Amino acid sequence: MVTNALPALRARAAQGKDSLRSITCDDVLAILPDSGTPRVDMLQGLRHILWPLKNRRIIFTDPTAQIFCGMPTPHHPPALRGRRPP
Repeated sequence: MVTNALPALRARAAQGKDSLRSITCDDVLAILPDSGTPRVDMLQGLRHILWPLKNRRIIFTDPTAQIFCGMPTPHHPPALRGRRPP
């Protein structure tokens, strides 16, 4: 999960921000990809970093709490050849 959040954290560091305390919902929305599985994965990664910080009262609000990004793009397994359904 943390691997999915690394691009967002690196982008935040490139902006000169060195603390997660000042991150806002607008900052998260600006960093997230447009749609699909990459967006869901990055948001879940950020949540896995920010939730424990919120629970330990290191940060006061979780900026990802109000963001809904949908479901990942479904991937259907290929059909099996040579087998008939029972």
